[in-house]
Order: sequence, then structure tokens, then C-alpha cells
Amino acid sequence: MTISARIRQKVRGAGSASRFAWRGKPIQPSRKERRFEDKTFYRGFVLGSTGIEEGDCVFIRNSDAVDAEDVNSCDIARVVRCYDNG
Repeated sequence: MTISARIRQKVRGAGSASRFAWRGKPIQPSRKERRFEDKTFYRGFVLGSTGIEEGDCVFIRNSDAVDAEDVNSCDIARVVRCYDNG
């Protein structure tokens, strides 16, 4: 099972309504990305009621931290590409 498939499965949960969806239609990969034929690229996605698009900044939870729920133990990342490989 691919990582994106596992994430979708966790987010959707057993028997619950879908909370994850890609935003818009697939986009053409750049020249550099054309070698990744098994990936479908998108501009963003919706997770629950939160929309994320390329260029947005997000918190990444550090599960190795003493208190994984503490905001101070999170990393900040910028979304560069959104793709599905499943």
C-alpha cells in the first residue's frame, strides 16, 4: 500500500464520509516531473474543512517529540507539490 493510500484510508476511516479530496482537475507535470509517470499532480487538496494549496505553509507534527501535540514541537513546512501516486 502506498503512503498516499494509507493517508486516505486513515483520514476516511472505516464507514465514515470522505474527508479528503483533491482540488480541481489533474495538472500537467513540469518537464522535470515528467519522469514520474506514476504520479498525478494537483494544485491542492481539501482535508476536512481545511483547503491546502501549493505555496501554503503547514505545521508538521513531530511524533518523536516528548509532547507530540505541543505546537512548539512542530515543524513548519511549505507545500511545494501535491501529487497522488496511488
